[in-house]
Amino acid sequence: MAIFRSIIMATRLQLYLRGQFAKLDRTGTNDYTDFRSRPTKRLAQANIDDTSLSAPESMITGTDPVKGNIYGYTTSQIVDADDDGIITDADATESSYWSLAGRSGVWDPKAMQFARSFQTQDQKSSLATINAGGITHKDALTLEYDASYSYGEKGSDGDYFISYNCDGKNLDADADCGPIFNSTGVLWSSFDPRFPLPQLPAFASTVQSDASLLQYDGASLEKYEQSDARTALKLDARYDLGGFVDYVKAGVKYSKSERKYDKTKLWDGDIANTGNLEQSGLIERSLDSFLGGRYYYGAILSRDKVTSAIDAAMKATPVTYSEADQNGDDKHGSETIYAAYALANMKSGNWEVVAGARFENTQVDNTSWINEDTENGGVSHFANTKADYSNFLPSVTAVYRHSDNVVYRGAIWTSFSRPEYENITRGESITRDKITKEITRIERGNPDLKPAEALNFDLSAEYYPDRSSVVSIGLFHKAIKNFIFTNGSSVNANTQEGTVEIIETKNGEDAKISGVELNLIKSFEGLAAPFDGFGVEANITVQTSEAETGLDYRKGDPITFIQAPNLIYNTSLTYQKYGFEAKLSYQYQGKYIEDLRDNAVDKWVQPNKSLDLHTRYNIHSGLSVDFDVQNILDGHRYYTTKGKSPSYQKDYMEPGRNFILRFAYSY
Repeated sequence: MAIFRSIIMATRLQLYLRGQFAKLDRTGTNDYTDFRSRPTKRLAQANIDDTSLSAPESMITGTDPVKGNIYGYTTSQIVDADDDGIITDADATESSYWSLAGRSGVWDPKAMQFARSFQTQDQKSSLATINAGGITHKDALTLEYDASYSYGEKGSDGDYFISYNCDGKNLDADADCGPIFNSTGVLWSSFDPRFPLPQLPAFASTVQSDASLLQYDGASLEKYEQSDARTALKLDARYDLGGFVDYVKAGVKYSKSERKYDKTKLWDGDIANTGNLEQSGLIERSLDSFLGGRYYYGAILSRDKVTSAIDAAMKATPVTYSEADQNGDDKHGSETIYAAYALANMKSGNWEVVAGARFENTQVDNTSWINEDTENGGVSHFANTKADYSNFLPSVTAVYRHSDNVVYRGAIWTSFSRPEYENITRGESITRDKITKEITRIERGNPDLKPAEALNFDLSAEYYPDRSSVVSIGLFHKAIKNFIFTNGSSVNANTQEGTVEIIETKNGEDAKISGVELNLIKSFEGLAAPFDGFGVEANITVQTSEAETGLDYRKGDPITFIQAPNLIYNTSLTYQKYGFEAKLSYQYQGKYIEDLRDNAVDKWVQPNKSLDLHTRYNIHSGLSVDFDVQNILDGHRYYTTKGKSPSYQKDYMEPGRNFILRFAYSY
């Protein structure tokens, strides 16, 4: 009995069991327009690099009742598509926005498209998590252990879509649109490049406001669901020695993620008696201005009327889909990670050094649908892709405590970044125009994708002038290989759009990032009340980067590293006293490359700045109220351009100011 009692006293045990469940149901709609110039058939230069040819309108020498205008070009200058020895409108076979298909052409769009579309954006999601574990102390040994399981689902019972459209490129197939759409293109201009405005001749000025111009262009209904089940086990052991080697620590971890994605087409087709948009009976209201009055929008469709019309059409004219149609976007897979580490903490005088290493093995197993050329004997099918890679990650960190208020730190460490496991697949995600069903975008997996690896160097100095203040400076350098990036390209295609966008994830070659970080936290404790509750915080990071992508057309022309702005800073004014706390923060982030494009006109995110306020009042123990104001300056949150210059806007989002009031009670 005495022996048993001593074991209990020497062993301390803490156990826990935790659980969490969250559920979110979101209902939303998206009304959007598509307003653009469209390519039309043009004469093609025999030598596309020739810049000496005159404009087509100045070369007209006559007309033919069948073949249209006759031009004074020779067949050595312009491709004679019909081989009749003369150049006429019948030879205009190249789809282009330019007056000639070649370098003698000038920007001269002759057709445009305007469409209004409506789509529901509902989502149901849930997440359940449970984990159990504990800590055991036995003399100099400490064990920490944990087992967890989580399961999450996200999906939609139905995404409804409907569109009304007129496309000048395809006007013969929809003559009800009228001549406006094949009489002019759209030119864009603005004093502020964030807000390009359409410039149209007077005869086309009603395009946005006249709903009768837009003809019914199609509707569809589909649903999707995805799930992620995660299991994790870990064990950490620490043994305290108390000498030069203060302690040693080691651990193992196992984790597995199993994901599924399923998309189901429910219906697409025609809705009877819809006519044009004005006659459809689907318009709920008109939005006359948005983005500070800069734009007119027009018709907003009624959610209830659109969903009712599509439900009725699906019941009246059901659609049966092929196996390839239903399986094209479906996929499932797993990612399993085995990890182990060991380290030693060493102390001598004012020095403390931690040295160790980590080993991780990652196994990926994906199954996705492969579309084959069925017209030439191919058979579409599900295919499996596997990947297996290991990483050894040594590291050493050192701390030198020069005095009570001065500390120096340094580290050399290795790290890696896994590719998203759905990218290590042979599958393709294909986006089709909801109306024409033509392919507009293909996202391809890359079974040969490698993890990105980095060797990191850090050096910093910290000064603590008082117990609530710190000033620090840090230097860092990263040498990266096999960095992961998304590359986009456009290829010519025999579609209305004329091109298909191809998106692939690739490995780059080498990259490096170097920079300095300055940090300040200062409290004014010594001031007279109530000013002794104030404080300031500031941080600035300045960095330079360079990356070699390995793409042939960029050889010898490195880019700045992806998603690495040269300048980031933030500053805050804080207050904390009498149960009240507040923080007014200003953040700035410089421009950076988000994605690469094959024409080297990459997608850049332009600088972002924001002023936010957070306040909290602790009413009494356990009860508090928060009031936050986000985006006080009412600026953009996301602004991207084609290329580094802000002149060519790609995406622009202004969320407006957000006001949040929260009550919290804990017990």
